[in-house]
Amino acid sequence: MNSLDAIPTHPGAVVVGGGIAGLVAAWELARAGVRPLLIEARGYLGGLIARGKVGGANVDLGAETYVVRGTDTSSIMEALGLTSVEPAGSGARLYAPALRGGWELRPFLRDSFLGIPAHPDAPDCAHVLGEAGVRRALEDRSMGGGIGMDEAGETLAGFVAARMGEAVLERSVRPIIAGIYTADPSVLATDTVAPGLRADTARHGSLAAAVAARLAAAGSRRTPEACVEGGMFVLVDALRAAIEEAGGTVLTRTGAFSLRREASGWTLECGPTKPGPTPGAEPVPNGLGVSVTTERLVLACSASAALRLLTQARIPGLVTLADERTVLFFDERPAPASGTGSDFNGLTMASDLPNPNRICWMERADEGRWSEPRPLPLGGPSVSSDACVGADGGGLMHLAFASTDGRVGYMDSRADGERLRAWWAWGSGPDDLAYVDMTDELYELTGADALFATSGGTVAHDGAVALPYVVRVGERTHVRVVYARGGRITRLADPLVGPDGILLDETAVTVWGGRVVANCRLQGFEGRGSGARYLAWGDGRRWEGGRVWELADPGCNACASGNLFVHPHERDARAGGMLVRLSAPWEGPIRTRRLVSMGPGPFGYSDISGRGDEVVVVFERDRGLWEASFLPGR
Repeated sequence: MNSLDAIPTHPGAVVVGGGIAGLVAAWELARAGVRPLLIEARGYLGGLIARGKVGGANVDLGAETYVVRGTDTSSIMEALGLTSVEPAGSGARLYAPALRGGWELRPFLRDSFLGIPAHPDAPDCAHVLGEAGVRRALEDRSMGGGIGMDEAGETLAGFVAARMGEAVLERSVRPIIAGIYTADPSVLATDTVAPGLRADTARHGSLAAAVAARLAAAGSRRTPEACVEGGMFVLVDALRAAIEEAGGTVLTRTGAFSLRREASGWTLECGPTKPGPTPGAEPVPNGLGVSVTTERLVLACSASAALRLLTQARIPGLVTLADERTVLFFDERPAPASGTGSDFNGLTMASDLPNPNRICWMERADEGRWSEPRPLPLGGPSVSSDACVGADGGGLMHLAFASTDGRVGYMDSRADGERLRAWWAWGSGPDDLAYVDMTDELYELTGADALFATSGGTVAHDGAVALPYVVRVGERTHVRVVYARGGRITRLADPLVGPDGILLDETAVTVWGGRVVANCRLQGFEGRGSGARYLAWGDGRRWEGGRVWELADPGCNACASGNLFVHPHERDARAGGMLVRLSAPWEGPIRTRRLVSMGPGPFGYSDISGRGDEVVVVFERDRGLWEASFLPGR
């Protein structure tokens, strides 16, 4: 394993990923006089080009040839002094599950494209697909050209399954696609992987006919294959040697844990890794890391690893300061392994701390422009997540957030053990803050096993900021509103518990009709699919009543200001943001009047702020934050 001392902290460039793409990128940088650092989380280089020993001989375990298409590969080989040769033998074969159990080594289907047969009734298809699989594949000929042209056919897996069935997909297409693209056909766009194939299918009337026409057009022009003399792994060795001879550094079992954009370039947290829980799983961190800064960055790793490194803006919180400035706080956090972050995947919540999350802020000018994002001032913890923010009667801003100084998260935090930390920052504004670790005091006052302040802007009542906390005791949760002024706790509201055993979590607090109103999310897979929220009201200390409100609730925070409410309005997706006006819950069943739609697109966590006649909504969309402004009274 590489030590931290082996990692240069200020290389000329960093290349993340030691597959063939990363190696070539680092080599080109080295040739240009830049001394790169290449890190590979696995224990070997080459990615799908890997060396193995069989009977004492070095052999290729992955790709054994390359396609001669243009001069890109041949020019690299020439520059490295390597020799290209034609492959010997009977061609590539597929080691895959046999039809009657076990595994077998078989050739690819003779007349096929990406494993899709041109003649499903051919003898080699019968061997691979079986009788039932052949019968299903032949249905493609008579179903017409329109099948697979809808949304379901946009992925290659969906298109093949719709046209020829699961046997063709699972026994031929999926293993071949995995070998070529290192990805599942369910995540690959048909029109990208096979441009024109869907159009050809519609024109010819069947997928089989479209494949046959494509093969006939290629004829003898099918692209030949070549390999490196000695094995494809020789190319990997040569690239590494050339990079290191030019002053670059190449490290395996070294990964990038986090990535942050800086004014002068990029900062990565890099450190040792170990194998994941299964042979196919990505490596995981194995100890502390070291910060590496660079002006140039190349991400040549897997898509999931790249997504985790690329930060996203999430969880907005708006506040209007005493000087009438509107300030937006948000999490700068790693993107999840899949999805956009506004999609629920369990990877981006406080329960996942310690993600290398940090709170940043921006200021909104009168003309609607936002300043550049800035981090919180120094003095607080390195991890900061989920901003709850408001201003007290004296004009002092209070920011409550979660953090951690270990590996503990929300679900494993314990009153008598390691705790998820509760921090406050307070002052005249985001660039003038004093930090206070409130963990011990809040845990003692609430009797919590875990707690965190719910996200978004909040209000002041009787001169104190109302900070709503989700409190977990054992396996049950409730809401506790903590009031703060001048950086100190002034009072505590009674526990807010849902009716009939309903568990509550993320809550927005607003003042409406002289009452303090809490708009609560129902817990349970983030409330998704629950189809309801819970509204409670009281004098700021005691809760006088509550009402369950049925609505589409795909698990986002509440976003409320008086009788205005903003929320996703699609039952099963974080999408379809809507600004509505509510009737008073203490007057009877809640009625809504829709004011403004924010379109059918993605709509995740949000926050609302009013200034004069204008209402500003900031919400999650496409791994970033969007703004919409309205004049609802007009």
